Amino acid sequence: EGLEECILWRHHDAFYRAAQRIQQKHPRVILQQAAGGGARSDLGTAAHWQESFQSDLTPAPLVYKMMAGFSVYLPPEALQSAYHGMWGSTMPDKTTLLRCIFALGNIPCIYWTQLPGKVEEIKPEELNAWRKYAELYKRFIRPLLSTCKVYHHAPINAREGWDSGSWLAMEFVSPDRTKGWALVVRYPGDRSSTFAFRPMGLEEKKRYRVAFDNSGRSENHAGSDLMRTGLSLHVPEEPASELLVFEALE
Repeated sequence: EGLEECILWRHHDAFYRAAQRIQQKHPRVILQQAAGGGARSDLGTAAHWQESFQSDLTPAPLVYKMMAGFSVYLPPEALQSAYHGMWGSTMPDKTTLLRCIFALGNIPCIYWTQLPGKVEEIKPEELNAWRKYAELYKRFIRPLLSTCKVYHHAPINAREGWDSGSWLAMEFVSPDRTKGWALVVRYPGDRSSTFAFRPMGLEEKKRYRVAFDNSGRSENHAGSDLMRTGLSLHVPEEPASELLVFEALE
């Protein structure tokens, strides 16, 4: 009886075949496709590329909503974002930007708009901050990234979706529940400065050392207390985020 033609169907068939041919010819080349949330981010397209790069529409809080949504169906080791790289007037403070790049459960991407035009123009304190979070990523986060459990606290959770609330909060924990980290980000313009964070991936019978990046202090807590009572985090306007690192005590 014949088939009704569809130009989009033909387009995607050719698109997928092209990606497959490239991967067969160059199996060691990592292919990355970029999109800002459009048709290029569907599961069929994502299945043919090793990395998904969220390149467009990156002002806050849209970039936080995008990463919360993409992380529901794409694994951390396949995610990248240009965090506030393309355009937008709501740029975050530098500390929050670095935490998103290195600790939001994705492959770090240093977009060119985030750096000055010349190396000598980088301030020493800013360079030290880049090195601090790069080292945290290499030493602690990257070894866990491809096997960690991902827990969504905000804006996506069991009751709400990507367009709810005014916080981004995600938790990442190793399969044996001995290590993990969490990033909490306050949306621009939000009046609330307190976020109630209750970890979901820890072990109730273990005790954990919790490091608070804003203050540099550490506290010891029972896993049961953390998961039932949680932590009340004060997040100021700058830095508009808090990074927590969990490590089980012997």
